[in-house]
Amino acid sequence: VENKNKDIEDIDTVRKWHASRFRCTSYQSLKLLISRECLLWWRDKAAIKTRVAMDLIMGIMAGTLFWQGSDDPTSVVGILFQSMLFISLGAMMKVPPLYTTRGILYKHQDANFFPTWTYILGRSLSGVPASIIDGLLYG
Repeated sequence: VENKNKDIEDIDTVRKWHASRFRCTSYQSLKLLISRECLLWWRDKAAIKTRVAMDLIMGIMAGTLFWQGSDDPTSVVGILFQSMLFISLGAMMKVPPLYTTRGILYKHQDANFFPTWTYILGRSLSGVPASIIDGLLYG
C-alpha cells in the first residue's frame, strides 16, 4: 500500500511539474536573461572599444564645432540636429544583430525556456549600461 501511495505522489509531482508552461517564474527568467545579455555585451570587447572611441570622437567633434557658439537659435538647432543624427545612426547600428539572434529566440520559445516578454524586457534593460556610457562619453 505504501508503494502505491508513493507512486501516486510521484505522478502528482510530475503532473504539477508539467502543468506549468515554463520551468522558471517570470522573475527568474527576467533575472537570468538580463544577466545573460549583460554577459554577452561585456564579452564583446571589440564592440565596446569601438563604441567608446566613436562616442569620444563624435563628442570632441561636436564640442569643438559648437565651442563658444553664440546663443543664436541656428547654432542651438545645429547642435540638436547633429546630436539627434548621431544618436539615430548609433541606434541603427544595433538593428542588424537583432536579426541574427532571432533564431536563438525562436529556438528558446519552442523549447518553452521563457516567455517572450521577459526576453524583450531583459534585452532592453541590459542595454541601459551601454546607453549610460554613451551619454557620458558623448555629452
